[in-house]
Amino acid sequence: MLIIEDNAEILDYIDQALRPWFNTTKAFNGEEALEILGKIHPDLILTDVMMPGIDGMELTERLKKDFSTSHVPIIMLTAKTDIEDQISGLQCGADAYLPKPFNTKLLKTVALNLIEQRKRIIAKFRDNKTIDPETLKVTSKDEEFLQQLVTFIQDNYSNEFSIEELAEQMCVSRTVFYNKVKGLTGMSPVEFVRQMKLKIAAQLLEKGYNVSEVSFRIGFNDVKYFSKQFKNLFGYPPSRHKEG
Repeated sequence: MLIIEDNAEILDYIDQALRPWFNTTKAFNGEEALEILGKIHPDLILTDVMMPGIDGMELTERLKKDFSTSHVPIIMLTAKTDIEDQISGLQCGADAYLPKPFNTKLLKTVALNLIEQRKRIIAKFRDNKTIDPETLKVTSKDEEFLQQLVTFIQDNYSNEFSIEELAEQMCVSRTVFYNKVKGLTGMSPVEFVRQMKLKIAAQLLEKGYNVSEVSFRIGFNDVKYFSKQFKNLFGYPPSRHKEG
């Protein structure tokens, strides 16, 4: 978690309160937060609203518009408790809005719930036997990215391509590509590509191709290894899928 708060005492208090559950990094203002985000990739961001320079509203809006951080949940923590302020915070992209003074137990619960919610969404996508990025709760920009990635894999599943080539195809750096795929799906790019190929394999089996043909078509030269990976994903061997 990245914690952004311009009051050093409050910042340390929040840090101490959440450290048992999170690996925390601290920033004193929006500018420092942006600099830190160029180096680390948090699962969650907690920001104060009223800060000098780039305030919490502007920071949140920037991060939600930035492709590399748009998927990261953001909690706003502020003394501005008017309903209009809360609406403004949510409209600029915050996932939760908590008033000061805050209850540390409530803050911890909200933070952990956001992480668990993301884990459940990722698990649903990972366990879905079809190729469907829409099962993820993501922004339209993120969904477009995943749709383009899935389409490329579907069109090129029989070809060899590196993660660098995939990142280039998606017009992002290798680092941004890795962090985006990992953040959206919970899988590394290598794991994601493998799972997409195995789901394509299931479709080919349903069309009548035999196990060996499917294995080679999706780029697995070792049929036994393909069968093992298929069973790990679907819970049964590819021969049984074909029979079904």
